[in-house]
Amino acid sequence: MENLKRAVALTLALALPWGGLPPAANAQVAGAAAGEAAGMVPARPLRVAIIGGGPAGFFAADTLLKQPNMAMTVDVFDKRPAPGGLVRHGVAPDHQAAKSAMAMFDKVATHPHFRYFGNVAYGQDLAAADLEKHYDKIIYAVGAEGERKLDIAGADLQGVFSVTDFVKWYNANSDRKTVTFDLNTQHAVVIGAGAVALDAARMLAQDLSKLGPTDISAAAHEQLKGSKVKDVRLIGREAPGKMNVGLSDIKEMGALTGADLVVRQKDLVQG
Repeated sequence: MENLKRAVALTLALALPWGGLPPAANAQVAGAAAGEAAGMVPARPLRVAIIGGGPAGFFAADTLLKQPNMAMTVDVFDKRPAPGGLVRHGVAPDHQAAKSAMAMFDKVATHPHFRYFGNVAYGQDLAAADLEKHYDKIIYAVGAEGERKLDIAGADLQGVFSVTDFVKWYNANSDRKTVTFDLNTQHAVVIGAGAVALDAARMLAQDLSKLGPTDISAAAHEQLKGSKVKDVRLIGREAPGKMNVGLSDIKEMGALTGADLVVRQKDLVQG
Protein backbone atom coordinates (compact mmCIF):
# COMPACT_ATOMS: atom_id res chain seq x y z
CA MET A 1 0.00 0.00 0.00
CA GLU A 2 2.80 2.44 0.87
CA ASN A 3 4.48 1.69 -2.46
CA LEU A 4 1.25 2.57 -4.24
CA LYS A 5 1.01 5.85 -2.34
CA ARG A 6 4.61 6.73 -3.20
CA ALA A 7 3.89 5.96 -6.85
CA VAL A 8 0.87 8.25 -6.75
CA ALA A 9 2.93 10.97 -5.08
CA LEU A 10 5.43 10.73 -7.94
CA THR A 11 2.59 10.84 -10.48
CA LEU A 12 1.21 13.98 -8.87
CA ALA A 13 4.65 15.55 -8.68
CA LEU A 14 5.10 15.01 -12.41
CA ALA A 15 1.63 16.31 -13.21
CA LEU A 16 1.83 19.24 -10.78
CA PRO A 17 5.47 20.37 -10.81
CA TRP A 18 4.78 23.27 -8.45
CA GLY A 19 4.33 20.87 -5.54
CA GLY A 20 0.61 21.51 -5.67
CA LEU A 21 -1.88 23.01 -8.09
CA PRO A 22 -0.54 25.49 -10.64
CA PRO A 23 -0.57 29.20 -9.65
CA ALA A 24 -3.31 29.89 -12.17
CA ALA A 25 -5.52 27.30 -10.49
CA ASN A 26 -4.84 28.74 -7.04
CA ALA A 27 -5.72 32.17 -8.37
CA GLN A 28 -8.84 30.70 -9.92
CA VAL A 29 -9.96 29.23 -6.60
CA ALA A 30 -9.18 32.48 -4.80
CA GLY A 31 -11.11 34.36 -7.44
CA ALA A 32 -14.07 32.03 -6.98
CA ALA A 33 -14.10 32.72 -3.24
CA ALA A 34 -13.94 36.46 -3.85
CA GLY A 35 -16.70 36.22 -6.42
CA GLU A 36 -18.95 34.33 -4.04
CA ALA A 37 -18.33 36.94 -1.33
CA ALA A 38 -19.34 39.67 -3.77
CA GLY A 39 -22.43 37.76 -4.85
CA MET A 40 -21.01 37.03 -8.27
CA VAL A 41 -21.14 33.75 -10.16
CA PRO A 42 -18.02 31.80 -9.06
CA ALA A 43 -15.39 30.65 -11.54
CA ARG A 44 -15.65 27.03 -12.62
CA PRO A 45 -13.75 24.34 -10.68
CA LEU A 46 -10.42 23.02 -11.88
CA ARG A 47 -11.02 20.05 -14.18
CA VAL A 48 -8.72 17.02 -13.84
CA ALA A 49 -8.72 13.91 -16.03
CA ILE A 50 -7.05 10.69 -14.94
CA ILE A 51 -6.28 7.96 -17.47
CA GLY A 52 -6.37 4.62 -15.67
CA GLY A 53 -8.87 3.31 -13.14
CA GLY A 54 -6.44 1.25 -11.09
CA PRO A 55 -4.87 1.89 -7.66
CA ALA A 56 -2.63 4.75 -8.86
CA GLY A 57 -5.54 6.48 -10.58
CA PHE A 58 -7.87 6.19 -7.61
CA PHE A 59 -5.26 7.18 -5.03
CA ALA A 60 -4.52 10.23 -7.19
CA ALA A 61 -8.23 11.07 -7.36
CA ASP A 62 -8.61 10.60 -3.61
CA THR A 63 -5.62 12.86 -2.91
CA LEU A 64 -6.89 15.59 -5.23
CA LEU A 65 -10.44 15.57 -3.90
CA LYS A 66 -9.16 15.92 -0.35
CA GLN A 67 -7.25 19.13 -1.09
CA PRO A 68 -8.60 21.85 1.20
CA ASN A 69 -10.02 25.08 -0.22
CA MET A 70 -9.71 23.89 -3.80
CA ALA A 71 -12.68 23.47 -6.08
CA MET A 72 -12.15 20.73 -8.64
CA THR A 73 -13.78 17.86 -10.47
CA VAL A 74 -12.04 14.59 -11.27
CA ASP A 75 -12.94 12.27 -14.15
CA VAL A 76 -11.33 8.83 -14.44
CA PHE A 77 -11.22 6.98 -17.76
CA ASP A 78 -10.46 3.28 -18.15
CA LYS A 79 -10.66 0.81 -21.02
CA ARG A 80 -12.40 -1.77 -18.81
CA PRO A 81 -16.05 -1.56 -17.74
CA ALA A 82 -15.25 -1.73 -14.03
CA PRO A 83 -12.47 0.03 -12.12
CA GLY A 84 -9.81 -1.71 -10.05
CA GLY A 85 -6.88 -2.24 -12.39
CA LEU A 86 -4.27 -4.50 -10.88
CA VAL A 87 -6.28 -5.00 -7.69
CA ARG A 88 -9.30 -6.37 -9.52
CA HIS A 89 -7.61 -8.05 -12.48
CA GLY A 90 -4.13 -8.96 -11.25
CA VAL A 91 -4.43 -10.21 -7.68
CA ALA A 92 -5.03 -13.95 -7.36
CA PRO A 93 -8.56 -14.97 -6.29
CA ASP A 94 -7.30 -16.67 -3.11
CA HIS A 95 -5.76 -13.36 -1.95
CA GLN A 96 -9.01 -11.62 -1.12
CA ALA A 97 -7.43 -9.57 1.68
CA ALA A 98 -5.19 -7.89 -0.90
CA LYS A 99 -8.32 -6.73 -2.71
CA SER A 100 -9.50 -4.71 0.29
CA ALA A 101 -8.33 -1.54 -1.50
CA MET A 102 -11.50 -1.83 -3.57
CA ALA A 103 -13.38 -0.47 -0.55
CA MET A 104 -11.44 2.78 -0.91
CA PHE A 105 -12.30 2.87 -4.61
CA ASP A 106 -15.99 2.60 -3.72
CA LYS A 107 -15.66 5.48 -1.27
CA VAL A 108 -13.95 7.73 -3.82
CA ALA A 109 -16.61 6.85 -6.41
CA THR A 110 -19.34 8.31 -4.17
CA HIS A 111 -17.71 11.75 -4.10
CA PRO A 112 -20.02 14.27 -5.79
CA HIS A 113 -17.15 15.71 -7.86
CA PHE A 114 -15.94 12.34 -9.14
CA ARG A 115 -16.97 10.49 -12.29
CA TYR A 116 -15.84 7.19 -13.80
CA PHE A 117 -16.02 6.44 -17.53
CA GLY A 118 -15.50 2.78 -18.39
CA ASN A 119 -15.09 1.10 -21.78
CA VAL A 120 -13.07 4.12 -22.96
CA ALA A 121 -9.70 3.13 -24.44
CA TYR A 122 -7.10 5.89 -24.48
CA GLY A 123 -5.53 6.11 -27.92
CA GLN A 124 -8.61 4.65 -29.57
CA ASP A 125 -11.74 6.30 -28.18
CA LEU A 126 -9.92 9.21 -26.60
CA ALA A 127 -6.79 11.19 -27.51
CA ALA A 128 -4.64 13.70 -25.65
CA ALA A 129 -5.99 16.49 -27.89
CA ASP A 130 -9.55 15.66 -26.79
CA LEU A 131 -8.62 15.86 -23.12
CA GLU A 132 -6.66 19.08 -23.50
CA LYS A 133 -9.78 20.80 -24.86
CA HIS A 134 -11.81 20.06 -21.74
CA TYR A 135 -9.39 19.58 -18.83
CA ASP A 136 -6.85 21.75 -17.07
CA LYS A 137 -4.72 18.85 -15.89
CA ILE A 138 -4.22 15.28 -17.12
CA ILE A 139 -2.70 12.47 -15.05
CA TYR A 140 -1.59 9.28 -16.78
CA ALA A 141 -1.86 6.29 -14.44
CA VAL A 142 -2.09 3.47 -16.96
CA GLY A 143 0.47 1.11 -15.42
CA ALA A 144 2.53 -1.39 -17.41
CA GLU A 145 0.59 -4.28 -18.92
CA GLY A 146 3.14 -5.53 -21.40
CA GLU A 147 4.45 -9.06 -21.24
CA ARG A 148 8.03 -10.21 -21.63
CA LYS A 149 8.57 -12.83 -24.31
CA LEU A 150 11.00 -15.65 -23.59
CA ASP A 151 13.98 -15.37 -25.89
CA ILE A 152 14.59 -19.12 -25.97
CA ALA A 153 14.01 -21.90 -28.45
CA GLY A 154 10.49 -23.32 -28.26
CA ALA A 155 8.92 -20.21 -26.69
CA ASP A 156 6.35 -20.11 -29.49
CA LEU A 157 5.35 -23.77 -29.32
CA GLN A 158 1.82 -24.88 -28.59
CA GLY A 159 1.22 -25.14 -24.87
CA VAL A 160 3.47 -22.18 -23.98
CA PHE A 161 1.51 -19.26 -22.56
CA SER A 162 2.13 -15.86 -21.09
CA VAL A 163 1.39 -15.60 -17.38
CA THR A 164 -0.46 -12.40 -18.27
CA ASP A 165 -3.00 -14.44 -20.22
CA PHE A 166 -3.21 -17.00 -17.42
CA VAL A 167 -3.92 -14.34 -14.79
CA LYS A 168 -6.51 -12.68 -17.01
CA TRP A 169 -8.11 -16.10 -17.52
CA TYR A 170 -8.68 -16.90 -13.87
CA ASN A 171 -9.66 -13.31 -13.05
CA ALA A 172 -12.18 -13.04 -15.92
CA ASN A 173 -10.46 -9.98 -17.32
CA SER A 174 -12.69 -8.40 -19.94
CA ASP A 175 -9.84 -7.63 -22.36
CA ARG A 176 -8.13 -11.02 -22.25
CA LYS A 177 -7.32 -12.92 -25.40
CA THR A 178 -9.30 -16.01 -26.34
CA VAL A 179 -6.83 -18.54 -24.95
CA THR A 180 -7.59 -22.16 -24.09
CA PHE A 181 -5.42 -23.70 -21.40
CA ASP A 182 -5.04 -27.46 -21.73
CA LEU A 183 -5.00 -28.84 -18.19
CA ASN A 184 -5.34 -32.42 -19.40
CA THR A 185 -1.73 -33.13 -18.51
CA GLN A 186 0.14 -34.18 -15.39
CA HIS A 187 3.01 -31.73 -15.66
CA ALA A 188 3.07 -27.93 -15.72
CA VAL A 189 6.08 -25.62 -15.67
CA VAL A 190 6.11 -22.00 -14.52
CA ILE A 191 9.17 -20.03 -15.59
CA GLY A 192 9.87 -17.22 -13.14
CA ALA A 193 10.34 -16.82 -9.42
CA GLY A 194 8.39 -13.68 -8.55
CA ALA A 195 5.05 -13.12 -6.86
CA VAL A 196 3.01 -13.59 -10.05
CA ALA A 197 4.85 -16.84 -10.85
CA LEU A 198 3.98 -18.12 -7.39
CA ASP A 199 0.36 -17.08 -7.93
CA ALA A 200 0.22 -19.10 -11.15
CA ALA A 201 1.83 -22.16 -9.57
CA ARG A 202 -0.40 -21.92 -6.50
CA MET A 203 -3.57 -21.64 -8.58
CA LEU A 204 -2.68 -24.88 -10.35
CA ALA A 205 -2.18 -26.68 -7.03
CA GLN A 206 -4.76 -24.92 -4.87
CA ASP A 207 -7.51 -26.75 -3.02
CA LEU A 208 -10.62 -26.00 -5.11
CA SER A 209 -12.78 -25.72 -1.99
CA LYS A 210 -10.81 -22.57 -1.11
CA LEU A 211 -11.44 -21.05 -4.52
CA GLY A 212 -15.21 -21.54 -4.51
CA PRO A 213 -16.02 -18.55 -2.25
CA THR A 214 -13.69 -16.22 -4.17
CA ASP A 215 -14.23 -14.09 -7.26
CA ILE A 216 -12.43 -16.52 -9.56
CA SER A 217 -13.81 -16.78 -13.07
CA ALA A 218 -16.57 -19.38 -13.17
CA ALA A 219 -15.10 -20.84 -16.36
CA ALA A 220 -11.62 -21.11 -14.84
CA HIS A 221 -12.98 -22.69 -11.67
CA GLU A 222 -14.89 -25.26 -13.68
CA GLN A 223 -11.87 -26.10 -15.80
CA LEU A 224 -9.61 -26.41 -12.76
CA LYS A 225 -12.04 -28.97 -11.36
CA GLY A 226 -11.16 -31.24 -14.26
CA SER A 227 -7.42 -30.49 -14.16
CA LYS A 228 -5.10 -33.49 -14.43
CA VAL A 229 -2.05 -31.49 -13.30
CA LYS A 230 -0.19 -33.34 -10.54
CA ASP A 231 3.32 -31.91 -10.83
CA VAL A 232 4.01 -28.15 -10.97
CA ARG A 233 7.63 -27.06 -11.50
CA LEU A 234 8.76 -23.52 -10.68
CA ILE A 235 11.93 -22.57 -12.54
CA GLY A 236 13.94 -19.46 -11.70
CA ARG A 237 17.44 -18.12 -12.26
CA GLU A 238 18.05 -17.43 -8.58
CA ALA A 239 18.28 -19.75 -5.57
CA PRO A 240 15.11 -19.97 -3.42
CA GLY A 241 16.65 -17.62 -0.85
CA LYS A 242 16.94 -14.88 -3.49
CA MET A 243 13.42 -15.09 -4.86
CA ASN A 244 11.75 -11.70 -5.25
CA VAL A 245 8.82 -12.61 -2.99
CA GLY A 246 7.86 -12.15 0.63
CA LEU A 247 8.28 -14.80 3.29
CA SER A 248 4.48 -15.04 3.57
CA ASP A 249 4.28 -16.01 -0.11
CA ILE A 250 6.69 -18.90 0.42
CA LYS A 251 4.90 -20.02 3.58
CA GLU A 252 1.65 -20.00 1.66
CA MET A 253 3.10 -22.42 -0.88
CA GLY A 254 4.15 -24.78 1.91
CA ALA A 255 0.69 -24.60 3.47
CA LEU A 256 -1.15 -25.86 0.38
CA THR A 257 -3.42 -28.73 1.35
CA GLY A 258 -3.06 -31.83 -0.80
CA ALA A 259 0.27 -30.66 -2.20
CA ASP A 260 3.89 -30.97 -1.09
CA LEU A 261 6.48 -28.23 -1.56
CA VAL A 262 9.74 -29.82 -2.69
CA VAL A 263 13.01 -27.90 -2.95
CA ARG A 264 16.18 -29.56 -4.19
CA GLN A 265 18.87 -29.70 -1.50
CA LYS A 266 21.53 -28.31 -3.83
CA ASP A 267 19.37 -25.23 -4.45
CA LEU A 268 19.33 -24.31 -0.76
CA VAL A 269 22.35 -22.05 -0.99
CA GLN A 270 22.94 -18.56 0.27
CA GLY A 271 25.04 -15.97 -1.46
